[in-house]
Amino acid sequence: MHWSFVVVELVVFALSAMVVWHAYHQGSRWLSSCLWAMAFGLTIELLLVVFADPEGQHYVYGDFLLMVGPAGEKVPIWVGVGWGSIVYVSTFTAQRLRSPWMLRPLTAGLLAVSIDLSLDPIAERLGFWKWFNVNPLNYFGVPFDNFVGWFLIVSSFALCVRAGLHWIPESVWGRNVWLPGVAAVAAVPPFLLLNYLLTIIYRLPYGELALFSGLFAIVAAVTWGTALRSRRDNPSNWPVLTVPLVMHATMLFLLFTTGTFRHEPALLVVIPLTLVVGFFAFSWPSLDSLFTHRAR
Repeated sequence: MHWSFVVVELVVFALSAMVVWHAYHQGSRWLSSCLWAMAFGLTIELLLVVFADPEGQHYVYGDFLLMVGPAGEKVPIWVGVGWGSIVYVSTFTAQRLRSPWMLRPLTAGLLAVSIDLSLDPIAERLGFWKWFNVNPLNYFGVPFDNFVGWFLIVSSFALCVRAGLHWIPESVWGRNVWLPGVAAVAAVPPFLLLNYLLTIIYRLPYGELALFSGLFAIVAAVTWGTALRSRRDNPSNWPVLTVPLVMHATMLFLLFTTGTFRHEPALLVVIPLTLVVGFFAFSWPSLDSLFTHRAR
């Protein structure tokens, strides 16, 4: 096992512990959402690896310290826990923007994928996971449908939670505790259906790249429009900001220390760029207060 495997595993578990601590102090709704998001992320990975791709024809994981699943089809626990943490900080940030509740899940999905744009190229190069049968048009060895898929996963879960909060009265017993769990279950069938429908689009010439480019261009435009109308003077929330900052910084660290930049020199631009853009995206609701505080 390469030392980088241990580094990313420990970093994600440390960030996840911090996120759970933060969620605990936000109340039962956020704590339940955080824990269910972690369980949801791990469940989705197991479904994809064990049932959707049992022979490992699409991708397989490397060997980590803590893994779960049947022999030969194990999933690293840090992947599910890490995605739960990313879903949490993404939805927490999205709900602070001035946009209709139905659009906030799209923003959460976009924020979550922004972290993956740094993580996946490094993970592919170092063998955290390995993709097979990748389209010649890809993102540093990672298929574009990976990002579309994770966008759909995050958005569908966030949408089900938001819909439940919108339609189910708060007076209903235990709503904040059980709702995220129900949302996690409800989000699985739509995701699997959408994932199947996407395979039809991928058969078209440049279908995968066209879907990736078009989808994120539209969502980015919608998010930017709502962000411009939103407040930027909310109190700075460093536990939330720490997740994207540390994830991007860890990938930048591994880029240099493992010599990955020699094989993928373009990442010398891409990862710092995603770090800067990601920081401003996650800090947007508190951007003014953050820099005003620093200037004093």
